[in-house]
Amino acid sequence: MTGLDVPTDASTDNFDVAVFRFSEINDVFGAPSVYDVLFEARDQSAAITGLSIEVFDGDVVGILGSRGANSANSYGAGGFTTMIDGEATTLNRLVLQDDLRTRMFPTATDLGSDDDGSI
Repeated sequence: MTGLDVPTDASTDNFDVAVFRFSEINDVFGAPSVYDVLFEARDQSAAITGLSIEVFDGDVVGILGSRGANSANSYGAGGFTTMIDGEATTLNRLVLQDDLRTRMFPTATDLGSDDDGSI
């Protein structure tokens, strides 16, 4: 992963972003998830470039992003399939039931997946 940005369709305020690698991810209402924080940044005014976050085949990686102090974000259809480095990859929803701007990680009970929900 070489860069991160958050779309401006829901807000043009500065953005917050966090990247996680999960060894165990549970339903949003399930048991705690187990993860490492790979990167996090708060109150960014421009896209973050020059990153070198390694992702390996089989890794379960989650990315959260929002804009502004009220954590504005937009939604799209879940189960979205995209190409990453030539490999078809399905994106599912990662849920944080808190404010990304102020949340300090790791707090395992705050993160979970919702395969049926919007991303």
